[in-house]
Amino acid sequence: MNPLEQLKDIHLPAPVGMWPPAWGWWLVALMSISVMILTLRWLIKRYRKKQAIREAMALFSQLDNQAKDYLQQLNSLLKRLCLSYFPRRNIASLHQQAWCEFLTSQLPTKKQAEFSSNYQLLLNGLYDPTASALEHQQAGLLVKNWIKTALPPKKRELKHV
Repeated sequence: MNPLEQLKDIHLPAPVGMWPPAWGWWLVALMSISVMILTLRWLIKRYRKKQAIREAMALFSQLDNQAKDYLQQLNSLLKRLCLSYFPRRNIASLHQQAWCEFLTSQLPTKKQAEFSSNYQLLLNGLYDPTASALEHQQAGLLVKNWIKTALPPKKRELKHV
């Protein structure tokens, strides 16, 4: 008799199922969900933080740069926009040179000197009804660039105010 005939068939174990996953996969799923939630919260917070800027830019595009009170409208737009981001008690009472200094202080150091001199021309034009269309155009570009550069303020800048 052949000794191999006495061997019994090999019994294979039951196949490994897909459920329940190993604890490592649970951890990966939990971390993925956490990252997605945190990213979504960050995006929503960022969107809300820039809402005032979007509205100001929409108002800016509706302004008529041929109007006699165009410079007053620009200054008013900046003031309302700053009130959205900075404490009211620090911003509401600012005017003329103090207002110019505040706006200048919100810009990066490289751009402060240029902005200060150009904004001083805008402030002088507030009370000059003979301001030219070129001055209006320059003032509009100045305000638009300030909005894009200075806002929204960083947390360290908010503490400075």
